Order: sequence, then structure tokens, then C-alpha cells
Amino acid sequence: MAFSEFGIGEIGGVAIPNQNNYPGLSQIIVEYAMPPQVFRQLFLNYNTYGKQSVTIPKEDTPANTPAMVASRVGEGDEFPLNILPVSSSTITVYKMGQGYQVTKEMIMFQQIPIIQQRLKRLGIEMGQTIDWDCASVISAGAGASNAVNGTTKGMDNTVAAEANTIGQYDVVNARVRMMQNNLQAETLVVHPKGAGHLMKLPQYKAQMLYGEPGYQTGEIGNVEGLRVLVTPNCGAVAAGTLTDGVAYVLTGTNSTAPNALGQYTPMGYFVEALPITTSMVDNLRRDAFEVYASAMYAPAVVYANCIEKLTGATQA
Repeated sequence: MAFSEFGIGEIGGVAIPNQNNYPGLSQIIVEYAMPPQVFRQLFLNYNTYGKQSVTIPKEDTPANTPAMVASRVGEGDEFPLNILPVSSSTITVYKMGQGYQVTKEMIMFQQIPIIQQRLKRLGIEMGQTIDWDCASVISAGAGASNAVNGTTKGMDNTVAAEANTIGQYDVVNARVRMMQNNLQAETLVVHPKGAGHLMKLPQYKAQMLYGEPGYQTGEIGNVEGLRVLVTPNCGAVAAGTLTDGVAYVLTGTNSTAPNALGQYTPMGYFVEALPITTSMVDNLRRDAFEVYASAMYAPAVVYANCIEKLTGATQA
């Protein structure tokens, strides 16, 4: 990023930042805000188009979704009328923001690394807060919660269990429970400790099974047909509060047909009224510039059966 974007001439001297610097500010803040947002990608984006609240329809389905079938109709008989059980969720966005101070001395003496670091930090804080909020909503909205038992069947057909870890059976059983709801799981989100549990299972990295060394690219890849996402924000209940013993098996976010019967069943929505936006204020009393970032959004779960919560995976 050129010095001029921060109000400093290419050959030195001081130039006061103005509106033209906003793209530069936005770029560095947003770039560092996006990587931490693991849970956000599990929601469908929903733009409010200038409204503070939106109403989203949702099907009221029982815990075990029955097969959707039509009725046989005899000659001359009246067709049955199916009243689809639909309700709605009203979601109201809220505002979140943070700011940092950039002193005139930083600009005057070309302390560019310090300015950049503050902007990076602001971006990371924005991204982490959004992800914490999304994780908290998923945690509270899970349709099922089961403790892991660490059971795994080895390649010699021996079944063993390691307490407080994620085992092969934990993942498989969560997928089966979703199948019973006519849902196809697609994503597994784990804490770094949970990722370690999976890495230790030979089923997912044995060269004799796959013909090449596991984790060759440094990524877990797919486990039991699920893409694996790793984030320390698992089980977040509030910003800055983490629970490392939680993992999630989810569906309805990226597949074109996540439901076995073809129904479109999104897990939830990330309702957004204002994306991450930056602004800058000249504070004469402090002889500094104040850089702010804000966003208005609200994540919401509308179909709880799309979330299987696995708890108790605390062993390192």
C-alpha cells in the first residue's frame, strides 16, 4: 500500500488524509476481517435492502421429518388439500463497531507499520466478532446435542474408545441422525483440538488406503464425506468466550439439494443491512485521526434440524 494512501507523500512531508483515503482504509480492514469468518459461510446471505427488520418464512417441521407424499385419489373423489405448516421469523439487525486512533506524529514521522498494524487489528476484531456471533447463534439453535464418546473402529475391525475425543462413530452417528430427518450433512466444524482428534485416526490419512500420504497439503480435506472447517471459535457463547469441546455437523448451506427429498432447507440466514464500512474523523482535541469500522447484521437459525452439536471433545 502506497504511503500516499495514509496521507504521506512519496518523498516525505505530510498530507492530511481525506475522503480519497477511504478505499485504502476499507481494503486493509476488510481483507483482514474476512479470514476469521468461518461460521458466517454456513449461513445464506440475506440483504435487508435498507430495512432494519425482515420477516423470513420457514416450514414448521417435526423433529423427524416425515416423507412428503401425495394422496391416492379415486375417480370423482375430491382432491385433499394440504396446508403447508409455515411460520415466520422476524430478524432485526444490530450495529457493531470499533475504532482506533492514528496520531499526527505517526503520519508525520512515517510510522507506517504501526498504522498498518492498527488497521489490521481492527479488521481482525471485526471479523472475529462476526464469527463469534454466528457461532453463538448456531450453538443456541442446534436441533440436537450429543456428547462424543471417542469410539472408532480400527482397520483390524477392533472397536476402541478414547474419552473426550471425536471418534469415527461420533461423526458417522451424527450423519445418520440427519439422514433420519431426510437431510444430507455436508460440513463438519471442529475446534483445533477436535481437528487433532481426527488427524490421529488412521482412517483419514493412511497411505495404504488412499495411495498417498495423508495431509500432504497440510489440510484435512473431507472426513466421512464432510468438508472440515477448523476454527477456535467453536462453541462461542459471547464475544471473547470460547468452549473448545464443541463441534458441529451441519447441512443446508452449500449443497444444491441438501435434503434427500429435494426440499430446499437452509440452516439459517446472515441478515445484513450494512457490510463492514470504514470512516475517519479528524479529532483536533487529540491531534489525531480516529479510524472507525462498523457493520449492521444479525445471524439467525431457521431450521434447527440442520445442526448436530457434538460436545465434550476437550482432550488435547
